Amino acid sequence: MTTLLAHPQLKQQLSSEKGKVRARTRLPVYLTRLGRPVRGPEPQFNLGPDTFLVPDLLVHPRAIATPDVRGTDALIVVEVAQTSLAYDLKTKARLHAAHGVPEYWVINASTLMTTVHTQPSGNAYASAPEIGPDTLLVPTSVPSLAISLDALAPK
Repeated sequence: MTTLLAHPQLKQQLSSEKGKVRARTRLPVYLTRLGRPVRGPEPQFNLGPDTFLVPDLLVHPRAIATPDVRGTDALIVVEVAQTSLAYDLKTKARLHAAHGVPEYWVINASTLMTTVHTQPSGNAYASAPEIGPDTLLVPTSVPSLAISLDALAPK
């Protein structure tokens, strides 16, 4: 299976944003160091002074160091879930909304359906449609990172 950030299409899109955004992931992204594969850093996302999560993908402005990113600073937060799907869709969605994360995606690893949460209000999102894998997903704050999950699936 091709991992989300290791896929050439997404790598190219992230490269086009170089200098503007920073992506941190805990997905199995492999970097090359001395000819050996190594895992990329895991992003601790400090929503507030006493609340933190470790999302699968956190994209934020490059001008803000990852440890200093707070909820409203994030451009997009993504979780890829299978066994934690209900937790990510309910508990984590409420936490992200309460801390003003503008866009939060939850990708169902089994079906590739994506719930796109936008418009945080209180501890909920005003909009949370479920999008099929054949539809182009376009992050509101970083449209150049648009991706169709069908394009990532092995043929």
